[in-house]
Amino acid sequence: MKAIFLHLRSDFAHWRNPFSISVLETFLAPQKTTVLGIVGALAGLGESEIEELQSKIKVGIKIKKIESICMDIVRLVNLKEGKSTLTPTARQLLFRPEYEIVIIGSEKTIEELEKKVKKYVFPAYAGISELLGEVSVNIVKDNTMHIERGKNVGFINTSIPYKNEHYSWDKVSSLVIPPRVFKKTISFYKNRKRREFLDIIEGYGVKIIPSWEVEFLVYNNEFFPVF
Repeated sequence: MKAIFLHLRSDFAHWRNPFSISVLETFLAPQKTTVLGIVGALAGLGESEIEELQSKIKVGIKIKKIESICMDIVRLVNLKEGKSTLTPTARQLLFRPEYEIVIIGSEKTIEELEKKVKKYVFPAYAGISELLGEVSVNIVKDNTMHIERGKNVGFINTSIPYKNEHYSWDKVSSLVIPPRVFKKTISFYKNRKRREFLDIIEGYGVKIIPSWEVEFLVYNNEFFPVF
């Protein structure tokens, strides 16, 4: 089996949760559409090409490290009654996060993408343009790498598609961010006017054990839920 692995790190990251209101909240890991944007930047793809690609691949996201969550203050433009005012708003930032992102698809899709993604046409950003990300690309072909499906499997620091069923979790590190369910964008169509969402559960410093069936990639004794 062949897959593309992206190792992404940054001093700070902000993966905006669009459903947060009073505070600009960050997800712990990027959405699938954000990963597609990073791939598109590296490969120099246009929006129509990214839109076509999203149905051909699945991604798995593992949080390798988060040192802490911090806050800063940004001033947002508030347009009201024809006047613009600046409103101070708190924004969450992840400090020194690192991610391992796997991309899988048909052999043809991965081989075509492999040729493009190594070009590094544009830089990758950690959520917003002021936060530059550092990305390394690794193409892995390994006969031991494979896809499984299973229930009650323990996943450490990964994004997991969520079903409204029971799950348990255990602490696995000193810094713990308890599991939480987020609604995330997994695809967009027609100039982003139509989007598809998926509930994703994620935490940090925890092993999450879902009772529902999850599809995941196995490589080097690590499990990556894919969606």
